[in-house]
Amino acid sequence: MQRTEKLIETGQKIFKTLITTAKKSCEKIKIASNVFYQPNNYRASLEYNVQVARELIKQVWVQERLRPPSVSEIKYTYRKIPEYANISYFYSLPQKEWIGLGIFSLQVYGFFKIGEIIGKRHIVGYKL
Repeated sequence: MQRTEKLIETGQKIFKTLITTAKKSCEKIKIASNVFYQPNNYRASLEYNVQVARELIKQVWVQERLRPPSVSEIKYTYRKIPEYANISYFYSLPQKEWIGLGIFSLQVYGFFKIGEIIGKRHIVGYKL
């Protein structure tokens, strides 16, 4: 009897020490996570950055005298689309325009590929 009681007491002591160390480590983890993952700080900084961007866009809009396109400009643009889609138009482009079109296409393709790499989180065959 005495031996089993001693074993139970030592088991309870070990269990209590395990629980206290687990509580302490959980508190440390909670404190560390609060430092890095405070949603209020993240939200406040995000709201501030959005407000700054909005004000900056307003200033650029006013300074550049930007405005939405008028109905006549939209109609004119849509009437011009078939002219640009004509293949003979592309054959008549000078060499500089072809070079510019090629560089622009390469940039668009590069941005697409970078976005794909970021989205998939790996380059084909290589985990990042």
